[in-house]
Amino acid sequence: MRRLKLATACQTEYHCNTHLPMWMDGTHPAAPGAVVTNKVCAIDMTGQDCCSYQSTVREVEPPVFHTRRQQPASHRDVTCDINFDHARRDVGFDVKFLFDGKPDRNVPPVHITDGVTRHADLDQNLLKGHMGQNVSCAVRTFFLTPPKPGTHFNSPYIPSNGYWVGIKIDTNRLIVGENEKPKTVSIYSTVPIRCPPPHDKTCNLEIELDPVNNNGQLTLVKDCNVHFTPAMWDPQTHRATTTFQVSATRDGKADKDKDIFLHFNPIFTADASPIFNNYQVPFMQILAKDKNTSSCWCTGDPHCNTLDTTLTKKGSYFDYYLIGEFTMYKSTTRDFQVQVRTWTCNGKVSCNCAVAMKEGNDVVSFPSGAQIKVTNNRGIALDVYITAPEDDFSGTQVFQPQLLANFPSVNGKSRAEAEKACNSAIDNNPTLQQCIAKAGLDFSNEKDICVEDFKYFDNGELVRSALHTAIFKCTDHVLRNVSLYDVNGNPPVYVTSELCPDYDCNDNGACVNGTCICNHGFVGDTCEINSQKAPLLYGVLSTAYIGKSVLCDVRERECVTSYVHGDNIYDNSRLSCRVRVMETVVGFNISVTNDGHTYSNDITAVRTDSKCANCLKSGTSCTVKSGTCLIEGNCRTSGEVNANNRNQQCDPTHSQTAWTNIQPGTPGESHPVTTPPTAPQGGTYFKRFDIWTFSQSGCQCAHNHALYTCACCDVGGCQCQAPNSNQCVKCGDTKSCGHPLAAPDNGVDGYTTAINDCECKFDRSQSNCGCCREGMGACQCGRTHRNQCVACDHMDQCGNKPWIFGPPMA
Repeated sequence: MRRLKLATACQTEYHCNTHLPMWMDGTHPAAPGAVVTNKVCAIDMTGQDCCSYQSTVREVEPPVFHTRRQQPASHRDVTCDINFDHARRDVGFDVKFLFDGKPDRNVPPVHITDGVTRHADLDQNLLKGHMGQNVSCAVRTFFLTPPKPGTHFNSPYIPSNGYWVGIKIDTNRLIVGENEKPKTVSIYSTVPIRCPPPHDKTCNLEIELDPVNNNGQLTLVKDCNVHFTPAMWDPQTHRATTTFQVSATRDGKADKDKDIFLHFNPIFTADASPIFNNYQVPFMQILAKDKNTSSCWCTGDPHCNTLDTTLTKKGSYFDYYLIGEFTMYKSTTRDFQVQVRTWTCNGKVSCNCAVAMKEGNDVVSFPSGAQIKVTNNRGIALDVYITAPEDDFSGTQVFQPQLLANFPSVNGKSRAEAEKACNSAIDNNPTLQQCIAKAGLDFSNEKDICVEDFKYFDNGELVRSALHTAIFKCTDHVLRNVSLYDVNGNPPVYVTSELCPDYDCNDNGACVNGTCICNHGFVGDTCEINSQKAPLLYGVLSTAYIGKSVLCDVRERECVTSYVHGDNIYDNSRLSCRVRVMETVVGFNISVTNDGHTYSNDITAVRTDSKCANCLKSGTSCTVKSGTCLIEGNCRTSGEVNANNRNQQCDPTHSQTAWTNIQPGTPGESHPVTTPPTAPQGGTYFKRFDIWTFSQSGCQCAHNHALYTCACCDVGGCQCQAPNSNQCVKCGDTKSCGHPLAAPDNGVDGYTTAINDCECKFDRSQSNCGCCREGMGACQCGRTHRNQCVACDHMDQCGNKPWIFGPPMA
């Protein structure tokens, strides 16, 4: 700011609206702090004498002031420098700090009276509430010793330059194209990041992108936050600088260039200094430039539309009938490609049977925004649809056409018959008719493709493929062209809410307002389930599924759950599975039912342990290594004791697939344990000393292996220590020792509370099955042993207590 000075030439009467303006006869001091004494004059009323009135004035050249950033060695961060003659010791200074030119009553002024100090510091903590403002100072001088006793002279306050404090982005406008690599943006703070010890080196200030205000048009490449740390401060530039990357969202739409704004949420930090709290970084304007994209597809046997195909041009597709593996799509600008494998279908043409895709090392989701859709056309062929990202505009390669046969078809049908079926499917579809009327599309290509397929599949199996291709073309074109959206920016309902999930409800129903109304005998969101047929299971997903193995190796996973895959499986409240234990190996025959009555075919799952077993992939048999046991699918070493029954051990000389009861150590000594006779059909409430105790004596004692006078335990039970060694409890529940739970007052056994009082899991319409004890991990055994419950992870124990539950039931 320019300082006003006293005139040094004669001034006329009433100059500056003053009757007798004063002027100084002499020169002003040349350097800050210099002093001169001059005569001051005023003109007389006649206007003739310029120095009619006289006096003497003593003038001091004032200092120059400016604010600067101090080194971050303390909390004092903003300094007001006073450029005044250091030889003068008779002058003091009053300093007040201003924020956007205004004082803050919470920031006290600085009064300098030592005659030496030439600066004033502002503590960083006093910047609270002033982030985003210019900080400056205003200084006035005064004589420490008045020139005359009893007088006090102060100069006017003179303001300094300003220093902006806050955080901002280093550019006001950025241009990002949808097909461009991410742009790097620098953001800097003019205030260092400081935190109290011991976090002064590790703390950070986090700023979050506001996801609401960018309308989904921008993407931060790594995360939605920007971080500042103390180490980022540069004392030379007086800035802490960091960067983030921004890319335009690849929306696949032709929606023109868009001016959008990158917003940040107000800052709240409990880590860095509280002066940043509630401060909002100024937004940044970004132009997101639209870029063309397109779609291509190969469907049926197969017919291909390329990326540059005109959607309204008849005949803009080609046929491809070679057998083998081919690159369907390849970018010439980056590492992205889609490969297809074709095989012979119907003995005449080729069909897609497999698809592989990659972008760099990614084979699932694609960073470029490329989209791949693959549908199984009733087991005949795969239909492959590719939406190209903006990167690949004018930069792709595709395979070349191969042409083949003509009419009549393989079964003698004419072109007219084919045209009738194909025209009917496409002309009667309401979605396609809307696309013709409102989007101007033409589906002659899809009709021609459908007719071409009739040469080899004249039963109409690939009519749906042509129909789905037409609907994909329709929806893809409409959704990418926002000019077809309504005034509120919403796409047309005929390609959204009115479109059914499978377009034509699998030919098993009618699409009404976006919902499939299924014909009688069909259910599911797309009427894909035939409720009158049983599910069809293909196999079990196992750790060694490749090679059609049914084995589950406990060395690779727990093998407590089997995952099956198949067809015609309906997710409803009666969906259930049936498990039947195999006799030769630790395996299960699994089937599935949609209604609780009609079951699918059986598939096999076998639990094995590769440490000691070598099983056939079919699971029909296993060979166990010498000196080991394969019990319940797990390898056991010779002499290893059953953790659930201390009276049993692995004894390969007796059995390599089951636990062997431990025999007395003294030759000839016998400790017989009598097994009760089999109960009648349906079971009986057998009276016992305890629900976990099979016999109160006759088994080896856990506390003294020389004795065989202790309790024998049910599966899942463990022997108590003396003096309660005639009792068993659930393994791990030692606090129950000495408190036997008599049967049947406390249940039938450790897992079953009642024989026939509960709903059957295999058929919820029946209520004559066993009741399982809650909190024990117990499961019903199924139809054959419906009155018994066992541990869910030991279903092979079903039927192991015929003296209680009786023989198997039909």
